[in-house]
Amino acid sequence: MCIIIDTNQIVKFFNQPEHEDMKPVHRWIKNSGRLMYSTGDKFDHELNNLAKPKLQELSDAGLAVHVSDKSVSDEANRLRDSNLRIKSKDYHVLALARVTKTRLLFTRDQKLHADFKNRNVIPTKGGTIYQNKSHKGLLEKSACKRKG
Repeated sequence: MCIIIDTNQIVKFFNQPEHEDMKPVHRWIKNSGRLMYSTGDKFDHELNNLAKPKLQELSDAGLAVHVSDKSVSDEANRLRDSNLRIKSKDYHVLALARVTKTRLLFTRDQKLHADFKNRNVIPTKGGTIYQNKSHKGLLEKSACKRKG
């Protein structure tokens, strides 16, 4: 699995790469992992002027994958129109996970935790949550690997 970083962590992720909770994720992305991101739907408004260019830099380096804004927006709208009981209203994050089949999320948003682990919202086996360095084993077990 790859990783999605919620916008509630992305600024700290870029501003404080040596922070004890950010460092394992940076190391994993640099060595073998991939960060999935989009600027579709609410991501466009939630990603600040620092995050967008940094995400593009990671993408240019082959460390991140930009996912079609339209596919994320369309899936977010499907989720909004669904009968699923989504607590967080982070439809854009959930949509990105559904479109990419990414099942690892870095967030500290408790409502999003519940949605991401809900198998009705995130099909298959649900998602797992990285919150801090004690969860670095989730990265190490990841099946998301870069080619080349």
